[in-house]
Amino acid sequence: LLPQAYWSPFYLAILKWIIQVKGNLKIGNSAFKEAIIEKYLKDPENVLLAHRLTASYFLKMVEQEKPGAREFTELPYALFYSNNYNGFVDFYANRETLKNAWSYSPSLVTQYFYLPEKHDIGNFSDIINQEIASSDDYTRLQVEDVDYLVTVAEIFQAMGYYDQAKMFWNMIAGVGQQNNNDEQLEIGVSHLAFLEMQSGNTDKAIGLYEHLLQLFEHKNAEEDIVSTYHNLGLCFQSKEENEQAYQYFEKAALYFEEKKNTPKLLRALINCSNTLERMEKYEEA
Repeated sequence: LLPQAYWSPFYLAILKWIIQVKGNLKIGNSAFKEAIIEKYLKDPENVLLAHRLTASYFLKMVEQEKPGAREFTELPYALFYSNNYNGFVDFYANRETLKNAWSYSPSLVTQYFYLPEKHDIGNFSDIINQEIASSDDYTRLQVEDVDYLVTVAEIFQAMGYYDQAKMFWNMIAGVGQQNNNDEQLEIGVSHLAFLEMQSGNTDKAIGLYEHLLQLFEHKNAEEDIVSTYHNLGLCFQSKEENEQAYQYFEKAALYFEEKKNTPKLLRALINCSNTLERMEKYEEA
């Protein structure tokens, strides 16, 4: 950092060229920005040096346990483009870092996860903690391990890697079942069902949603039961089994009518109406 005696006159001199965004200084003049790039960043070695200096600065902040939002957004980019691939992997291999980065900006994490594959130097599996991800002894996994698995599953799902996501959601469901943890079991099964439905594996999705329905009915979780009615209705509708689809949509409508939940009742009635039209029962629709 510049000493105050140097920083103050420097700041005043460049003030008209910069803007402040959430406490950070950014170049606000495109011509000024282009001039800087032309003078200092035309040489690839200078670009590499700039990335290394940036990475070094933010790594010091992490070492001093002062990480903030910019460490999650700028450090992995600087590490990757300073050719420090191991540092990039280590950054995301820390499960707390990955969890915090994902909470801060999911879109940025998925963007960075594509980088190794895009540049042919690795793939996203390099970043995953293999000791946890490959564990088949669920009794060894702690609560924080399951939180990590949830984060990884969410990332793969957001990236569109459904097979990998399903593997992790299945692990989470297995952990919940083995440890008698209903919440973990329900999270895993509900995401598995959704992905099977998205992948066109409707029969698998129906089996999973029916399993969920049993879990929710056992603890009388009314809203979860009705949500599952809706999803089962969609599954049967996609299979053109409209009689069964209508039964589930009607159950949801009756619940929302009883609870006087007008927006959700309207959606359920629209589903009922559309299904009756598919059945050519136009007067009832």
